[in-house]
Amino acid sequence: MPPFLVMQRKVGTGTGGGGGGGAGSYDVANAAYDSVSLTTIATNTTSIQFRDDGSSLYETNTTDDRVYQQPVLTPFDLSTAAGSPTHKVLAEAAEPQSGRLNSTGDALFVFDRTTSSVYSYTLASAWAITSAVYDTELYDFSSQTTGALGGHMSPDGLTMYVLGDNNSIFQYTLGTSFDLAGTVTPAGSLNVSTQLVNPTGMAFNGDGTKMYVVGLGSGGIQRYALSTAYDITSATHEALAITLTEDSTLRDLIFNATGSKMYALGGTNIFQYSV
Repeated sequence: MPPFLVMQRKVGTGTGGGGGGGAGSYDVANAAYDSVSLTTIATNTTSIQFRDDGSSLYETNTTDDRVYQQPVLTPFDLSTAAGSPTHKVLAEAAEPQSGRLNSTGDALFVFDRTTSSVYSYTLASAWAITSAVYDTELYDFSSQTTGALGGHMSPDGLTMYVLGDNNSIFQYTLGTSFDLAGTVTPAGSLNVSTQLVNPTGMAFNGDGTKMYVVGLGSGGIQRYALSTAYDITSATHEALAITLTEDSTLRDLIFNATGSKMYALGGTNIFQYSV
């Protein structure tokens, strides 16, 4: 059965002062709950992502090791998620924490906690998750952290991030965009233990000069300023931007294409906000 919608009337509590967004909206501190939430397709969903045009929502699940694809009739509007979802079984992963599609929808990267590796897949049909085929390419990041709680890729595919279970985010440089077969070089890290425990999700604003991080056991979104775009080694913590009251167990955070909408993955629901 497709997921169903839950209508609620709750608001977040801004604490960070100002928007701190830059490059568009991304005004997380003033996020307003749209009273729309979508129940995840399966329990233990660990990451979410929209297609570039907002017409599909992807959910990575660690219980059945799958990435689900859910049609969205009105782009980036969770209230219009409908139809039967499709899925891809991730046979290589033991405990997938994040599934990230590249900007053209023809490559998928799956960050696994148990194996401390990221796996790459090619999609024969762009954005169609059922067409994903394992490339037999992986990168083992166990020398930096024994388990990933999340993962991310920069828009140009030249930088990869692993959110480790040691309260640090690790950065890697790829020699070829979105390609694990080439060189992958550790390029520094950011410890976030002063702000949160167990970082699970991260997102950037439109130009990569702001980063937002969420973690288990907290509804808070931490905001960082980056003096060099997409380089977390240049990050400075700015503020606890906002504490969301809809769910205290945040797993992931994403934005729409313009930064005017924000989506937070909680324990069993995805919440939509105007920012």
